[in-house]
Amino acid sequence: MKLEGVRYEGVWINDLQNGYGKEIWNDGSRYEGHYVNGKKEGKGVYNWPNGTSYEGEWKNNLMDGFVTLLNIVGNL
Repeated sequence: MKLEGVRYEGVWINDLQNGYGKEIWNDGSRYEGHYVNGKKEGKGVYNWPNGTSYEGEWKNNLMDGFVTLLNIVGNL
């Protein structure tokens, strides 16, 4: 299924993203991780087009808990 401006590859249950999947936006941003009822939930990695990335926990579509954030110059 294709959403406007987003490509999603993964499991759909009741027309919502569920389980493991990947989202890729037109600007080059991408998320790879777990979904529950259409929201990012559990472990996942989000990459911005500038090279910054977030790897950690998600709760109700928001970054949550212990994380690793790598900025564009490669520092933690």
